[in-house]
Amino acid sequence: MAWRNQILSHDRYSSNAEQTILQHLHRWHLEPLTKTTILFEDGSDLDRCMPDYFYPQEGLAVFVDGPPHDSESKRSRDEIITRKLSEKGYRVLRLRYPRSKLSKAMANQFSEDIRRTVQGLQRHDLEAHPP
Repeated sequence: MAWRNQILSHDRYSSNAEQTILQHLHRWHLEPLTKTTILFEDGSDLDRCMPDYFYPQEGLAVFVDGPPHDSESKRSRDEIITRKLSEKGYRVLRLRYPRSKLSKAMANQFSEDIRRTVQGLQRHDLEAHPP
């Protein structure tokens, strides 16, 4: 996947929820890119997105979406982003939490979901392309 030409660095600060999950991922040595913009370059008004965590080798974009993503316009935008990423060959994992603050139990569950997804993709890639 030619992801290197499709990403930019930026200085976006993560929410507390994203930082909590990131701490779990670091503990498991699953180091995602966190300051990444993926460009769509398709001429549309929505020409980029910023996943909360990005695993370029696995082609995985992870979004942790809280209450600000509950509005109809945000949901519609999120659906368009998911579709565009899928069309580019990326897998998308969207993790939603319903309250203004992510509970510790939910952060643990989200971290575990990401870990299982990344490790599953890594195993799949090894099976498809043995060393």
